[in-house]
Amino acid sequence: MPLPYFRLVLKKEFLKNAHLTDIRVIDRKVNECEQHLCSLKYYFYNEEHLRNYLFREDVDEKPKDFMTKFCSIMHIARRNIGHCGSWIYKCGIRWHFGKGLALRGLATYIKSSVDPQEIERFGELSSEWLDEKSSFKALYSYNKLRVPWIVDALSSEEFGEASFYEVKYPLRGKRILDVACGGGILAVPLARLGASVSAIDASQEVICCAEYAARRYSRNSQDIGSLEVEYATVEDYASKYPGSFDAVVASEVIEHVKDLEGFVRSCAVLAHPGSPLFFTTLNKTVLSRVLGVFIAEEILKITSSGVHDWSKFVTPCTLRALLEDNNCEVRLAHGVRYNPFKNEWFWSSSFAINYAVMAVKL
Repeated sequence: MPLPYFRLVLKKEFLKNAHLTDIRVIDRKVNECEQHLCSLKYYFYNEEHLRNYLFREDVDEKPKDFMTKFCSIMHIARRNIGHCGSWIYKCGIRWHFGKGLALRGLATYIKSSVDPQEIERFGELSSEWLDEKSSFKALYSYNKLRVPWIVDALSSEEFGEASFYEVKYPLRGKRILDVACGGGILAVPLARLGASVSAIDASQEVICCAEYAARRYSRNSQDIGSLEVEYATVEDYASKYPGSFDAVVASEVIEHVKDLEGFVRSCAVLAHPGSPLFFTTLNKTVLSRVLGVFIAEEILKITSSGVHDWSKFVTPCTLRALLEDNNCEVRLAHGVRYNPFKNEWFWSSSFAINYAVMAVKL
């Protein structure tokens, strides 16, 4: 079992029962937790000999050939890879009884666009994702601009017959992928408008927040939309669900990825022909370095310090070229302006700091 997931389960059980004082009730809860973890382990790992080996169980049933040493080396190497989430899942290494060792998707993991440092940084901010007044307040207010933008694009004559002003659920029947969804800040309002939203993120800590937001949405909503949250990278999804989505959204993401080319390629693969792809990000200019990073993080404290790395910022020309290389045509590129004192976003003719791009897969 991936160690981060194991820790999250323990933390969840502890917090759920932290108010208890009766020792008899505590003993019963501890026993229930042990049973839960046991069933959870076997749900993921039953009859998987390599995975049982990682638990140091069933010693007599371990493979006795040279693969045992190979598995040991891989297990040790895992510690040096850094935060990589579910290592078994990413690398796709399984021991099938009677079939030998199957290596599946190892190259995909190596070429992942995920930056472990970025994942760790946003994981540390997981307690703030669901707070609209936290360091993510700018993203919450950004919804007033980007949600109508997405709705208008998907409900236009080119992408469907529905109109934002004619129906209650303008995104009904649309399957949308929210890449690097964070705490579900954008995914939830899209689902409320009728879309079937799949939200993915490469941080387990962040996904826990998104799952909570999804449960809260399902419990309190009578809307026809749906929201499914999954711990996965965009490369994982591209290999599983190519051409499956009516729209792919990557808002405030590409300035955090390690492999921009691979990230854009995977986003293009996920959209079916004729579907739009939405990107919002920061331009790589002197002004964005001063205002978007230094002033925003160190002076005005709009976002947490160290969240942005200016060297990863992307110019509109670079993003356009990458989209065109992946058979996508840019249909809209517009500047965006943020007022930190009113916490409001506006469309702008200037691309100096923030901008938005919509492309269509051909």
